[in-house]
Amino acid sequence: MTATATAIRVHRFEVAPANPSRDPRARRVEHDARALGFDLKSCRTARVYLIEGALSPAQLERIREGLLTDPVAERSALGASPAATNASIVEVHPLPGVMDPAAQSVRDAVRALVDAEVEVTTGWRYELLGLDAAAAKSLAQRLLANTVVHGIHVQPFTPDRLPKGAKAEFRPRQVPLLSLDNAGLERLSRDGHLFLSL
Repeated sequence: MTATATAIRVHRFEVAPANPSRDPRARRVEHDARALGFDLKSCRTARVYLIEGALSPAQLERIREGLLTDPVAERSALGASPAATNASIVEVHPLPGVMDPAAQSVRDAVRALVDAEVEVTTGWRYELLGLDAAAAKSLAQRLLANTVVHGIHVQPFTPDRLPKGAKAEFRPRQVPLLSLDNAGLERLSRDGHLFLSL
């Protein structure tokens, strides 16, 4: 089956250190989580790539092996890996519309490598041993994500389609500044969240 005959769907890749003990991101999470009072036994991390496109099995394997994985230092898988016993998973992904430079680089590299047009987002998977789902989500909110720009998922994020940002409608508004007195100007600043002084 060729790529053009393949249905468009989201393909999930996980890329993790081949030796989990040599994972500086995981060690930092362990240190910082314990400093916050979480009873975290250990952490494992993986980079998550979500690639939406019409890709054949051969193209997927070429992307996984030839683009996303350093065969010396990393291991990778297509799909979501199961969590270890007594571990919870949280994932942090950029919200729609948030800049994702790594995703843009992967999209361009996929085009060059397998001649396919795709959309890409990236994220991080954290496998947290010793924390239940509620504690893992709390840790993610306090340490792993900025909820203004990141979505937090308590299971592997595998959407049917990549989320898209909605276009905001721009509505210009005219304000008669010269006719407002001081109280009106202060009210305008407060109501408009402008934080202006007189």
